[in-house]
Amino acid sequence: MVFLMDNKMEDMDLNIKEYKVNDIVEGKIILVKENEIMVDISYKSDGIVMKNDFDLDENESLKDIVKEGEHMSFMIISLDDNNGNVLLSRSKVRRVENKESIKTAYENKEIVKAKIISMNKGGLNAKLNGFDAFIPKSQFSIKRVDFNDYINSTLEFNIIELNLKRDKIVLSRIDIEKKLEAQKKLEAFESLNEGDVVEGKVVRIEKFGAFVDLNGIDGLIHISNLSWGKVKRVEDVINIGQDVKVSIISLDKKNYKIGLSLKDISLSPWEKIKGEINLGDIIEGKVVRFSDYGAFINIEEFIDGFCHISQIKEERVLKVENELNIGDIVIAKIINLDLDNQKIGLSIKEAKEEELRAEIEEYITEDEDENMGTIGELFGDLFKDFKEN
Repeated sequence: MVFLMDNKMEDMDLNIKEYKVNDIVEGKIILVKENEIMVDISYKSDGIVMKNDFDLDENESLKDIVKEGEHMSFMIISLDDNNGNVLLSRSKVRRVENKESIKTAYENKEIVKAKIISMNKGGLNAKLNGFDAFIPKSQFSIKRVDFNDYINSTLEFNIIELNLKRDKIVLSRIDIEKKLEAQKKLEAFESLNEGDVVEGKVVRIEKFGAFVDLNGIDGLIHISNLSWGKVKRVEDVINIGQDVKVSIISLDKKNYKIGLSLKDISLSPWEKIKGEINLGDIIEGKVVRFSDYGAFINIEEFIDGFCHISQIKEERVLKVENELNIGDIVIAKIINLDLDNQKIGLSIKEAKEEELRAEIEEYITEDEDENMGTIGELFGDLFKDFKEN
């Protein structure tokens, strides 16, 4: 009987594995306590893992992250913790595993997630799978940001420098943000069409126009499209930070260029005057500029008509400036009207002819009335006698 027991003990001894410090072993969790877990590692003693070996938040318990019956890998720290148990570490195994995953991510240019812990003079400190990492300020964002807003945030990064022997890891978000911006631009462009009226915010002003942010992409309002009238300075019409409603007049999806117009969202002044002026009307206007062939006369807001040099007066005119001055208020007749093509032809001389004709007709009419009055006076008594008889 004793012989059989000895054989059984020998068989058990043969099944017991031999371990040494720093070995990584597989174990089954057999008990989860408040401050430790017990692990069966097929050894003469059970393994013990202390709570402080796990990266737990203040409110977390060991029972929240490990379950009895679960299998895990551990590293042997000591074969005897002075209580007859093997002291194990899960964190050291994770560190080895994480080191390999970080190396693989760096070699394959994979995106990793890191938690930002604090800020220093040169950038941000982060934790990447248990390892310290550094993010230079210049590598954090393509935009101006407040770094304090990102403390304790977990974000995606690229590993741009790695030296695991010295535990040196440098991270960057620049390429990730550029790709996100490109995708955002593509999606935004796909949603736009020429002729759409959209809302945006003025973000930059140049001499040639204003740039408007349209949900992450910029469009340009050329100075010629700011107003139906002539614009000398962009700032006279629009300001940085101003919310505007604009019309898309051109869309180059290949080169991500958008042409915008502020004036196209309002009714053209040429449309407004349809039905208000007609061919042959006599109108009043202001001389605003000259050309070699005549003068431009403003007759409505943003609308100029043209008076050819031959239509200024009956006599031959050699130079427009000899007959008219900028700012002169003149009377002209509409002799050509093409509102669809935004052309109005004016004649000052014909207006003067009309004015003269009107004066003559008025004179003749008044003269006739006066003559009739004189006849009445001359023959008044005769008519009286005639009526009495």
